[in-house]
Amino acid sequence: MASPPALFNFYVDAVCRRLSIATQGTRVVTYHGFGGHMPRGFRLASREKAGSDELELWIKDVPTPTI
Repeated sequence: MASPPALFNFYVDAVCRRLSIATQGTRVVTYHGFGGHMPRGFRLASREKAGSDELELWIKDVPTPTI
């Protein structure tokens, strides 16, 4: 079985891959982040205090390139 840090990295990488191919207009809300950096094309549209951190709304403005 993989160690907790290895699983954490696996899932963060999986989320980054999915977000990088998300369609234009996709919205993502994070609380305490998600462990990685938002991929290119997402902009921070809103941020507000919530509990012990902040809620952030990210919107993908740049279309996903097609191959």
